Amino acid sequence: MKTAGKDEAGVQRIAATQDRSQLWLAQTPQMFRAELLTQALSRCADATDEAAAIEQMGLRPRLVLGSRQNLKVTYPEDVAIAEAILARGL
Repeated sequence: MKTAGKDEAGVQRIAATQDRSQLWLAQTPQMFRAELLTQALSRCADATDEAAAIEQMGLRPRLVLGSRQNLKVTYPEDVAIAEAILARGL
């Protein structure tokens, strides 16, 4: 993972390279008990995702090993990636 920053000219630059050995890729969907998630999202409106809302309540979400093929289709180019995965029958 790279941490980007901006210099005084507004150009994005890499500020640091993180040690990846202890980092996990957060995937969607993220799963939590409905009542707890509703509570967390109502209290933590600025959370970037469900896990962040749970963390802001002082809890520690469990990490579960996932698959890189669990692709979230967000951008038009993601459709081509999803189609390639499906075409391979994975």
